[in-house]
Amino acid sequence: VVSGGNAICMKYCNVYNCRNITTLSNSFYQCTRLYTVTFPKTLNNVTSLSGAFGGAFSYCTSLHHIVFPRVMDNVTKMGSDGYPQQRACFADCSSLVYVTMPQSMSKVTDMYAVFSRCPNLEYMYLPTYMPKVTSMGYMFTGCTKLRYVKMPMILNSLLSLSNTFYGCTSLEKVDMPITFNAVTNMANTFAYCSNIKSVVLPDTLNYLTTLTAAFDFCTSIERVKLPIKMNSLQYAGNNPYYVFRNCINLDSISFPDSLPNLISLQPFQGCSTLTYAHLPIYA
Repeated sequence: VVSGGNAICMKYCNVYNCRNITTLSNSFYQCTRLYTVTFPKTLNNVTSLSGAFGGAFSYCTSLHHIVFPRVMDNVTKMGSDGYPQQRACFADCSSLVYVTMPQSMSKVTDMYAVFSRCPNLEYMYLPTYMPKVTSMGYMFTGCTKLRYVKMPMILNSLLSLSNTFYGCTSLEKVDMPITFNAVTNMANTFAYCSNIKSVVLPDTLNYLTTLTAAFDFCTSIERVKLPIKMNSLQYAGNNPYYVFRNCINLDSISFPDSLPNLISLQPFQGCSTLTYAHLPIYA
């Protein structure tokens, strides 16, 4: 176990002989001088990178980059599990530029708010294999310089993408997963991503219940590709509409005919250049 955290600590950290370390929860929490951390290949037994008192690196305001080993298949938690975001692994790392993630994290379930409010993060290549993740809510909220995100290829268990990219004003492209079965919540997923031009949701996404304000104020977006088959779509919250509000460059949109339930108010408000919208037969 490595735990603690100290506002006055080392600047550089190279960790050796990690075979017996099982948790890094709040290990470097508020280490404001910490600049870089490199872990060896032997970091195999760690199960948690977040904790009740802070994420492993949250509020490390000078942290520039970090390198993880290629495989961390025992980690189950990096996020804050819906609790205050400072419990997430990299929340409020205001100087963080890049993170070399593992290629495989086969047991991780919680990625909630992991990189929230990291305003200097520009690119993110997430592990290829993350089949058990259930939440990526608020994951990149407030990452105002983020330009590109490569999502995992397989996300079989994902339920929430709520506010995942909210306010990522520089975001240009997100490569979505190939396998992506059911998402219950995409509320505000790309809201205020004013630079993104295209979003393609894979056809494997056949169950989606909430799209409330998913593309709200995406003022540069021209194309949104929805899955061919969607079995359910409903809306939640106090404002059950505004899916494409003020998408002033959106030219056309098609909802699949397989969608049995489309309930929405003002989904295209402010879409001043919209010329074509195909709605389900039973909408």
